[in-house]
Amino acid sequence: MTWKSTAVAGIATVAATWLASYTPVGGPVPAPTASPSAARTEIAAAEIQREADRLHQRVAQAAAYRDPARNPFRFAPQARPPVVPAEPPPAVTIEDLPPESVPAEPTLRLTLTGIAEERVGEEVVRTAIISAPDDLFLVKVDERIGERYRVARISADAVELVRLDTGAAVRLALKP
Repeated sequence: MTWKSTAVAGIATVAATWLASYTPVGGPVPAPTASPSAARTEIAAAEIQREADRLHQRVAQAAAYRDPARNPFRFAPQARPPVVPAEPPPAVTIEDLPPESVPAEPTLRLTLTGIAEERVGEEVVRTAIISAPDDLFLVKVDERIGERYRVARISADAVELVRLDTGAAVRLALKP
């Protein structure tokens, strides 16, 4: 719409509203509506008074307010058991320490998230989707995962990794 057509539509709307709400000045005056008879008024007043009396009786029957047994805004001191100081741990000497052992192998924090397959001619090339706590790897056979692992095999539901430092095989399977 152009500004001209918008202005014409606005003026037409204002004019139509003015004509619809216009009342003639000297036109006929509507006849007053009939007021309810005095008998109807008395009946309605008596009914209202009856309802008010019934409500006053219910209020009088209501129990007086009592403090609740539990107040979440008021705290009472609790009796605490006396604090008994703990015995200090025995002193450890060098002779008490076990002989040095091989440190425990860190837990593998890699999970197999998925496996993608792609047909290249007659051959199926699989890509493993492996997630670590702070990274995501998309790897194929013979590719490395960081500095520690190399992908040896990828099957339809598992991946076999080889540790580069020890040569140990690690198998990751898809979770059902």
